[in-house]
Amino acid sequence: MTEEELRHETENIGLSFDKLGLTPMAGRVLAYLMLSDPPYRSFDEIVDHLQASKSSISTTLKSLDQTEMVTYKTFPGDRRRYFRVAPERWMAQINIHEKFRIMVNILNQVLAMRTGKENELTPGLKDVRDMYLYFETEIPRMFQRWEEIKKKRET
Repeated sequence: MTEEELRHETENIGLSFDKLGLTPMAGRVLAYLMLSDPPYRSFDEIVDHLQASKSSISTTLKSLDQTEMVTYKTFPGDRRRYFRVAPERWMAQINIHEKFRIMVNILNQVLAMRTGKENELTPGLKDVRDMYLYFETEIPRMFQRWEEIKKKRET
């Protein structure tokens, strides 16, 4: 892939991350690192490729590191940090069922406070709570099945 094609694809894929709530710059950084070969890129390489300010890239990398989307490493004799996407950290941070539990608790509190004061909002709140309860029980099963699939795939 030429540098120009890489820039184009970085932009296209980066904009897709916007739909997941990331900033456009965070999306571009992730896209660039996902498309990079080799997978590690220095801070200066990221700045040069994205043609962005050092402060913007620095802020974005710090945020992506804190949210465990990227990681970095250093090499002996080289003081620079080299960044890469961290899919292994993505899998470890998927505690979405815990977030569902929090929402269920919130919704249960709200519904208890609304007892006797139901209105057109109440059925929707109950549906959302019940959906979260369903997801809370199903997601751990999905992860268990995923681990079984991975084991079979690796053998």
